[in-house]
Amino acid sequence: MLKLYRFHINVLLSIWFVVACLLGLQLGLNYLKYQSLVIETTSARLQIAGSTIETVARRAEQVGLGLDEIRNLDSIIDREMRREPLIDTIRILSVAGDEITSTALDPLPSADLNRLMRRITIQDAATAHIEIGDALHSARMIVDSTGATIGAVVISTHRGNYQPEVLRAHRETLRGFLIVFGVIAIAVVPVVLLGFNQVGRMMAVFDTANLNDLELGPDPDDDDVPAQMQQLIIQGNRAYVVANAELDALIYDPAPETAAR
Repeated sequence: MLKLYRFHINVLLSIWFVVACLLGLQLGLNYLKYQSLVIETTSARLQIAGSTIETVARRAEQVGLGLDEIRNLDSIIDREMRREPLIDTIRILSVAGDEITSTALDPLPSADLNRLMRRITIQDAATAHIEIGDALHSARMIVDSTGATIGAVVISTHRGNYQPEVLRAHRETLRGFLIVFGVIAIAVVPVVLLGFNQVGRMMAVFDTANLNDLELGPDPDDDDVPAQMQQLIIQGNRAYVVANAELDALIYDPAPETAAR
């Protein structure tokens, strides 16, 4: 009976392990997918302010003013930062990547700036976003009336402004997956007990079978092994002699039909 219970437990543990791995993999994929969705949504919110600044820059360019010549640009930037609480910093960059104006106290590190400019120039789109360290940078190209790029608006926000939403959704998904795992773990118990009952019983019978009862040979742990082995050898010799005698009788004794003739 212990063998039977052990077999059922091994089957249940194997099923639970496979289900847990599948749910864990799906949970990780859902986390990455939802994180990407939140980043896209956050970047879209930041681009609202970027679109406003781009419109102002294009109007100034139409009257012949450059980005560094717009007088009310700083006030527009301050207004957009007050309107959108997600915004941490706003930077206006030239085509070469130089900061024309910025609300940040420190300039963007050169390595991060190079990555950001490569993302802006490589993507064939008006907007682009990239996560660098703990910050999300959302960039928008500024083009003139001829369609040439004259600069970019880079709006940055800290990861802590949107990451709690990702973690909250992850916890809710984890809670749901735990419920699913619990239901499946309970549901497979009667299935295993009923479906594998006969298999478990057969394995238990084979495991508990006594080799001596099946006449497969003496027990190697028995103290009388030499005596048993000697007895078996004697029996084997006797059987060999009897077999040889019967074989000789078949070979050398004439057949009944031959004797009759």
